[in-house]
Amino acid sequence: MLNGAWKPAPTPGYALRRSQLHLVTTLPADAGRVVADGDLYLVRSRVIQRLDPASGQVLASARTPKVTAPPFRAGHGLWLAAGSQVVELDTTSLRVEHRFSAPGTVTSLAVAGSSLWYVVPANGRDGAAGRLYRQPLQGGHTTAVAFPARTDPGSHGSPVSAVMANAAGTQLAVTFAANITMFARLDPATGAVLARYQLQADNVIIDGIAGDIAWVVGGVGHNNVLAGVDLRTGRPRPITGTAPASLAPPGTNGQGGWLQLTGQTLIETFLGAPDACINPATGRARSYLTLPAGLDLAGIADHRLIADTTTITGRTTRLLETSVPGCT
Repeated sequence: MLNGAWKPAPTPGYALRRSQLHLVTTLPADAGRVVADGDLYLVRSRVIQRLDPASGQVLASARTPKVTAPPFRAGHGLWLAAGSQVVELDTTSLRVEHRFSAPGTVTSLAVAGSSLWYVVPANGRDGAAGRLYRQPLQGGHTTAVAFPARTDPGSHGSPVSAVMANAAGTQLAVTFAANITMFARLDPATGAVLARYQLQADNVIIDGIAGDIAWVVGGVGHNNVLAGVDLRTGRPRPITGTAPASLAPPGTNGQGGWLQLTGQTLIETFLGAPDACINPATGRARSYLTLPAGLDLAGIADHRLIADTTTITGRTTRLLETSVPGCT
């Protein structure tokens, strides 16, 4: 059982000024963003682009149907789902390398154990109860994965809301729609349930898996649980290290929290508190930083921070900075 254990200790953080940030590009408010291995990819309307993180220059561009599952980097490709089509793009040119057809709209996908794993919700909505499918990357039949009733009572055979894998494809996990406090580790070769983990919070979301550590967010609003789970042992991996005195444990000071795994850094964002850059292999904070009002830390690309701000006109600005010790 996890309870979001936290061990703060006062220490100075880094305060960024707007003069340290420079505009890279301005996008529609609903534009997506992916950071992977130093590259910056943007999904805007029906186009995906690769940008130079230093200048914002478009290096490659490709048209795509409306993206229904966030793109991610796996192996030598960039994967995304557009409706019932799942495609692998070349990470440099964005040319289509492989294409697979699914039996419905794909809202979550991962690559593990030489297979593509994806979720097709019954009603087509992201996060809704759906079925998990396995598609061998080298060809072969697509198969639906069945779960035993004890994994998710009341699931009626289609319990999965999301699937996630680590970068190496050696760890695979899913969250459930009917049992929102549980997630499970699966065999990346067969999809069999290897272990189940219970969180003392509702609405469990796996933000990312770094090595053997699954970083999860649970709870609603200001009462979030933020913690890691060692998938080999099932033991919790709390976030630890030095923190500004003003940064209280999640849920105790009216501060909602969120986690985001970006490359080799776990980004922790709090409302009204400094953000944290954390080593995802250990859970220990490397540094804390305070951004100017109205900016939210969104990721790291090519040793540069990416921060977002939404203006009155509803457009989101991407800004970068290069010199935060322990973070970039």
